[in-house]
Amino acid sequence: MLERIRRAMYGRYGGDQLMIGSLVVYMLLAAIARMTQFFPLMILAYAVFVWSMFRIFSRDISRRYQENQLFLKYWNRVPAWFRTKKKSLQDHKIYRYYKCPNCTTRLRVPKGRGKIEITCPICKVPFIRKS
Repeated sequence: MLERIRRAMYGRYGGDQLMIGSLVVYMLLAAIARMTQFFPLMILAYAVFVWSMFRIFSRDISRRYQENQLFLKYWNRVPAWFRTKKKSLQDHKIYRYYKCPNCTTRLRVPKGRGKIEITCPICKVPFIRKS
């Protein structure tokens, strides 16, 4: 039986991170649709599921790979955002964070120094802020 499944999936794209994400979206939409008895939401959930299955059984591997890379490009920003917020919360008693007015780089300066001139290490633009 396992060999038949392997033969059936030969040359097909299979699963990836976008497939996992779309299945999670499907489960959430289906659960909400069941609780609210909102039929159009269930149709949307089924559409997401069918699209996910289409991606799994697709033979256009290069296009599915590009879709997954585009998804990961944006998805990887989510954990990075949470890491920076966690770091900011851990350091909030010692440091203050500012964004450079020129290049929007996030800068960390020690608290309790009064008004200081901060120079961005990226674009070298100085600006004054209270620490």
